[in-house]
Amino acid sequence: MLWGGNAVVAKLSAAVISPADVTFFRWLVAALLLAPFASGPILRHRAELGHQLPRMIVLGLLGCVLFPYLMYVAAAHTTAINIGIIQTLMPLMAIGLSGVLFGFAISGGSVAGALISLLGVVIVVCQGRLDLLVSHPPNSGDLMMLAATACFALYSALLARWRSSLPLTVSLFVQSCTAVVVLFPVIILLPHQAMEPEALP
Repeated sequence: MLWGGNAVVAKLSAAVISPADVTFFRWLVAALLLAPFASGPILRHRAELGHQLPRMIVLGLLGCVLFPYLMYVAAAHTTAINIGIIQTLMPLMAIGLSGVLFGFAISGGSVAGALISLLGVVIVVCQGRLDLLVSHPPNSGDLMMLAATACFALYSALLARWRSSLPLTVSLFVQSCTAVVVLFPVIILLPHQAMEPEALP
């Protein structure tokens, strides 16, 4: 429900707020909401956090910056349905990356399920006509969404690889702060569209 809702909001936001702005402000709000709950655990786990901080920053860049930013860019050029459907490729990509990068064992059932997802993506994107795959150039929004999904697949693979004892609140707060810090210069320095009043909700 949350992933599907995010795809719909991404499409609705495409005309009223720039990808950098919506990505920055969503994580600013998240960081502010999480701060009261994360401050105590951060103090209690500061030694572990110091050790895990580089990994948390990498996860923040992949999951909180690149994935949503690319998704919001894609939303201007494709449909919410395609955004949601292409996201179903994430398990297949995560399985492949986990196997290639970390040597994780891959079960036959996992591969079969992932391939079924891939088939569904192909059918939806080409509107049930496989000849469209070769007779028409790919939709730029769909390709951008594939790149976003690959970023989140790598995020998922690394998250499983880099397990830690940090509370989830601390991990999410640090990743949110990473997005805020990285995107702040972007929205200040780079030209982008003015935010429309309807962007706030």
